[in-house]
Parts: sequence; structure tokens; C-alpha cells
Amino acid sequence: MVHVEEDDIGFYWSGPSLGRQVTINNRRGPLEDHYDIGDELGRGTQGVSYHCVEHHTGRNFCAKSMWGKENFKLWMRNEFDMMNQISSCKHIVRLYDAYESVNNMVLVTELCGGGDLLGTLTTRTYITEYEVCWYVRQLLLAVDHMHDRCIAHLGINVGDILLVRPNGMEIKLGDLSLARHIRINNVYPLDYGMPEFVAPEIANGEDVTYAADMWAIGVVTYILLTGTSPFRGDNDRETLTKVKKGEVNFDMEAFSHISDEAKDFIIRCLDYKVDTRMEAKSALRHPWMDLASNLPRDPYRINTDRLRTYYSRFRDWYSNASCKRWFRRRTLASCFTHPSKMVYPPGELYTPPESPEREIIPAKPPEDYHIPERDYSYELEAFKNDSK
Repeated sequence: MVHVEEDDIGFYWSGPSLGRQVTINNRRGPLEDHYDIGDELGRGTQGVSYHCVEHHTGRNFCAKSMWGKENFKLWMRNEFDMMNQISSCKHIVRLYDAYESVNNMVLVTELCGGGDLLGTLTTRTYITEYEVCWYVRQLLLAVDHMHDRCIAHLGINVGDILLVRPNGMEIKLGDLSLARHIRINNVYPLDYGMPEFVAPEIANGEDVTYAADMWAIGVVTYILLTGTSPFRGDNDRETLTKVKKGEVNFDMEAFSHISDEAKDFIIRCLDYKVDTRMEAKSALRHPWMDLASNLPRDPYRINTDRLRTYYSRFRDWYSNASCKRWFRRRTLASCFTHPSKMVYPPGELYTPPESPEREIIPAKPPEDYHIPERDYSYELEAFKNDSK
């Protein structure tokens, strides 16, 4: 049975942070010295996540194991550093422990027992706009916490939103592998991410800021409310081409029962101009957020058939991009040069080749060996001469 925190009190008193910001140091040595490793929970482009249980406490955690050489280790350490700086927020997955060896890093984090939000929503017949607003508000709180600490996530997508417990309403934001510090006179382009969630400035190779996170939240909101993606094409090249243009066309049928406040929220998040795009604090004060505190008496039920169709396509993309063991990171621009038109081409061989095995020559059986006969008369005669 997987243990999950049931309330804010559980969040405050459990784990190493005790509700405070505490720095986690990475350890040397195998993870198995301190944890029992269980089933695989999932995998992404960077690594594979496993359920693990700490020996001396019996507590359940998630262990994200990443394998990579040279420059890939910089990406691993970046996620470790970013998590260390923002683990005090209840809406962000917290770092608990870390282990590092020559080609491997394992991040031990709190376990979100409910799995990814989208997967849970697709098991239901319908959802409501109120629920979506509630989830988006928590996502905004997580992003606002990061922005207050001069950190942008830069990789938000629907797969990174996790439920704290099964069938619960609390969520956490995970996967900080692309997160970076944003400071005045210290911004630069980013050529990575999931195509349908990246902002136009990322797709166009321009400098990125906190505004890229708000764009991604707008895309997430659009998907949760309608079950369709505003920019997704038949391949990554087509998707990024649409993102570069930044033209948002609302599906009239899908939005027919969605409030005007929700539409306005999405429009302000998907503002093509970075300078006028809504910020996290402004988004938390947007009129649509009032819905998260006021449950309607008879909310409209949004059928999840479209959401299931979208989720299937999302998983197909993620499954193709996911690593087998070794860390993967391909640029967005690569889909404009590769024949597949995909960032992660299907069937691509990316795992580093194994070191060649030492050739072992089988030993010959004893009967195959020939021992030459020796003439011992010479040695015997010499012995006789010496003994005289």
C-alpha cells in the first residue's frame, strides 16, 4: 500500500523540510544501501522513476534514476539544484534525498500516489469547469512560488501535473529538468521542450522569461477544458510552425458551454506578446479564479471522450520520446531537419554502445595437449659426473 499525505498538517510535519527550505546534499554509494526498490512508476526523456521504500523509516518515495555521460550530467545536476531551492512549496514535488555516481544520478522525491492528473481525469465520464479551475489555481501557486525565487520552470505540460493521492483534489508540479534562473540581463534562448507546450519565443529561438510558463499554463487550461490541443499538428514540425505563428482558434463546439471568464483567462495566457502576457500573480487575481472558491449549484458536465483521445496521442508521443535507460535531450530545431519531422524520431538508436566484451578463448581439454618426451639420460649422466 502506498502512503500519501492526507492534509496540510501531513505536508508540514513529514519529510526532511518540516515545512521549511532545507538543502539536500547528494550522497555517494548505491541507492539500495538505504532503500528497497520496487515497481517502475513511469519514464520520460531523462530517466526512469521507481517506487522505493526507505529502510529505517518504511516511508514510500519516488526514485528518479538518470543515466548519462559528460554534458548530460549538467542537466541532471541542474534539476537537483532547482529542486533544492524550491522544495518548501506544497504544490511542487519535494526533493528528499539524492545519490550520484560516475554516470548516474538518482533523485528521491515525495511520492504522488494519485499519478498524473490527466490519466485520472480520463477514467471519468465527465469533469466540470470548477474542477479544472481548482487544478489550474494550484498550478499557478506553484509557478508563482518559483517566479518569486527568480526561477522559471520552462517545461510545463499536462504530464508534469501529479495528484497527491488517488481521487484527490490536490496536485503538485514536477520535472524541473529545464528550470533555470531568470534575471535581468541574464536571459537567453532555450531549444528544448515538448513542442505543443512551448511558447512562441522558444520556438522562434528568442530569449525566454517567466512568460513562457504562463503560455504553457494557457495551453494546459485549454486542453483540460476541451480535450483538444490548440497547436498540435500531425508531427512536431507542423506543431512548432503553428506555435511560431501563435494564432489561437477556439473550437466553438468545445467551448460552447465554457464560461467567458475561462476564455478570457486562456486568451491572456496565450498572448503572443511577451510584455503583455498575463503574469502568475495577475492570473491568481483573474475573475475566473473566483470559480475555484465557489462551487456552482449545477455545473455543466464536460464529457471526457475528447480528453481520452487527446491523452492517447499524448502518451504515444511521450512513449516514443522516453528513454530506455540513458538520458535523452534533442533540440526542437532538429525536427526541421530530420526526415521524420519529429524531435524524437521513431526508432532512433540513441543508447550509447556497450563496451566490447573481452574475447574469451576456451581452454583446451587435457587430451588435446601434447607433452613432448624428454631424454633424461643427459641429465642423469651429468649428475653422475658431478657426484664423483
